[in-house]
Amino acid sequence: MNIEEIGSFDELAHDHADRWRQIVADSTVSTIFQTWEWTDAWWRHFNKGKRLWAFRFVEDGETVGYAALFLPARPSLFRTARFVGTGISDYLDLIAAPGKEDGVAEAFGRYLDENRRRWDWIDLQEVRPGSVADRLVGASAAIRAEPLQKGFCSYAPLAASWPAFLSTLSKKSRESIRYYTRMVEKRHNSEFRLADAETLEADLEDLFDLHGRRWNRERAPGVLNTRAVRDFHRDVAPKLLAAGLLRMHVLSIDGKTRAVNYCFQMGSTLYGYQCGFDPETARLGVGKVLMAHLIRHAIEADHAAELDLMRGDEAYKQEWKALDRSNARLCLTNAALRSAAAARAVPSALAVEQGLLTGMRQAGVRPRRLLHQIRTSVSPAAWFRRRPLGVRLEAEAGDP
Repeated sequence: MNIEEIGSFDELAHDHADRWRQIVADSTVSTIFQTWEWTDAWWRHFNKGKRLWAFRFVEDGETVGYAALFLPARPSLFRTARFVGTGISDYLDLIAAPGKEDGVAEAFGRYLDENRRRWDWIDLQEVRPGSVADRLVGASAAIRAEPLQKGFCSYAPLAASWPAFLSTLSKKSRESIRYYTRMVEKRHNSEFRLADAETLEADLEDLFDLHGRRWNRERAPGVLNTRAVRDFHRDVAPKLLAAGLLRMHVLSIDGKTRAVNYCFQMGSTLYGYQCGFDPETARLGVGKVLMAHLIRHAIEADHAAELDLMRGDEAYKQEWKALDRSNARLCLTNAALRSAAAARAVPSALAVEQGLLTGMRQAGVRPRRLLHQIRTSVSPAAWFRRRPLGVRLEAEAGDP
């Protein structure tokens, strides 16, 4: 298997987008975050300060895989390569045609060894078990691939029918779902719908608003709070909708949007990416009601076999019988002097960071909220008085 380097993102888009889409569509290990639509939008919105490092894998004249990474555009202490998509993607990977996963991983390891003077550290984040990148561990004797910083993603296996799935939940959860669903449907003028081409723009803005209001109640910014991230989603969501991959579920009550759940359907998996609900209607359990609706829709309309709730340790996920699987952060280094220095320095720094995050979570502190409070408070003592450090607000009525 040979590797050919791709000179620019324009070349990648013009010459390879169709083949990229086909490989991902056929793959059994690729996720929504490896789709061309997601990759293209990410690069166009977050490429500042980055230099593309992309390849295609060729066997018997046929393209059987791709890798899209980036390096710093300017000189840095360590020449660090990362996946395109790093930061806002829950799973990152190379892509490979079915049956070519091991070959692509082996060829990539060999290429990195042959080109070791061009990089010092390859930081592959959010690598899931069984992925193509997961096969890099042990793929090359000359490249050290060390899994670091395990992170957890939640998922729930889905039954063949909605009643069968409900039966897997606890009695308390079943009663709660039925109670809030009846309250919403019988006491109010409620509507469940999917965003379409006509409503998507407004539905996205409602998502941003509701997501922000939800997290602001916990004095945290949420992950959709920056202009760059919102512009990315304004770009990618219509493309995913056109590709048949978007499932944006909306719950309106008495003529006003009260909850939005931003999901993707790919193969037999429904990916629950982000959600937002109106804190003023939390007593109606709108987040829970919409979650139940979208799961039922996934089972009955899309024949989904799994609900992937992805990163995050939110308590609501356990109500849906969610299980955990771990993502790894792969640190790839070589025998060169600077790379060896990175191999010594990076794991120690990451271990300290992971220790701090673990300690904070065990103390009931959400790291994202703490950082937001530190950055936005004039006097840190003020927010210590407003809310004790170890107290975590629970979402009302079991809402996510």
